[in-house]
Amino acid sequence: MPDEPYLFLPLQFYGAEQLIGSASIDMIRATEIAVDWAAGTKRPIVIKRHPQCDSSAVAALMRRLEQRHGVTVSNARMPDLLAGAWAVLPGNSGVGMQAAILLKGSIVTGTVDYLPVSVRVHAEDELASVLASYTPPSADTIKAFLVDYFGRYCVDWTSPVTLGNTVARFLADCRLHGSKDVFN
Repeated sequence: MPDEPYLFLPLQFYGAEQLIGSASIDMIRATEIAVDWAAGTKRPIVIKRHPQCDSSAVAALMRRLEQRHGVTVSNARMPDLLAGAWAVLPGNSGVGMQAAILLKGSIVTGTVDYLPVSVRVHAEDELASVLASYTPPSADTIKAFLVDYFGRYCVDWTSPVTLGNTVARFLADCRLHGSKDVFN
């Protein structure tokens, strides 16, 4: 593992259409852009392949990237990998929420629950400049988000009344904020 903080890329299960469909940049392309940016800045990058991913395209990507200077491919535990990261590029996966719990910020390419403590990239040509200028949110900002998020959406599922009230509040929030893809 690198001795200095690194950009961490937890790759998704490639082919998971529900994730890929909401991402604005293909995961393989985003990984290539991030690795090229890191090489140009001499900043280390750590990549972890999703343990269930059997995509030949991802296998080829990993073989190519393992040869690049400054790239570490790891199968370590997610909390250990997140601990050494200065930023996380999780696409639109739940690893970004894990990062927030560890008070790390994320750069995302899709719709995520943790967007208030992330920077959203909408196009390939934005990614390198966002990486270059990225400033993680403060620990206080992330903590405030987590308190609000978990206070609103984590409930005792064995209590039908509490669960019903939480779902009703969630749907009201979605309508208030104009969310059109609540059930997709």
